[in-house]
Amino acid sequence: MEKDNKDRSEIMDKIIRKMIVKRKEKGLTHENMGIELGISAAAYYKIESGATNLSLERFIDISKILEIKMEEVFDIQTQNVYNQEFRDHSISQQIIENMYTDNKEMTERYISTLEGEIKRLKELLGHEQTK
Repeated sequence: MEKDNKDRSEIMDKIIRKMIVKRKEKGLTHENMGIELGISAAAYYKIESGATNLSLERFIDISKILEIKMEEVFDIQTQNVYNQEFRDHSISQQIIENMYTDNKEMTERYISTLEGEIKRLKELLGHEQTK
């Protein structure tokens, strides 16, 4: 059991190190990541520092933002394998659909963040005008 916990801890440390490297390569800050994930910069820092456990759902969200492939994270060597029954256009169509979905989700999160900021600013202006 102790060995399993050690192995699990080493794997998580490795995943988090790769996330940190990729975030820095992309020039993103904890604040940027927090905004994209809908959490505070401090909450994101806690994920990277290991103070907060990284859930699978959160890891998937982070990997999408940082464009981390699972093969990179887990050091899986892949080779392109083509099935003759697949048509090139179906693969391209799936890639386009995935990009559209990813872009749509990111845009919706961004809009939600901006709407929250607008609401906060309106409230701030309302308080200033009542003074």
